[in-house]
Amino acid sequence: VMDGAKLSAEEVKQVSKWPSRTEQLSMLMGQILGPGMTLNAQLLSPGAKLASQVKQKGEEE
Repeated sequence: VMDGAKLSAEEVKQVSKWPSRTEQLSMLMGQILGPGMTLNAQLLSPGAKLASQVKQKGEEE
């Protein structure tokens, strides 16, 4: 019984393949945090490249 309705054997089989609550929450958090992590990487990347170039120039001299 799900939401007051009886499920057939095939429906029970399909429901058994659904992700668990923990898996669903973790997928949701990944979708929420993903864009922020991408933005963070894009904002930090130019600074990291510049720092690497400055370090390389310093080591050459």
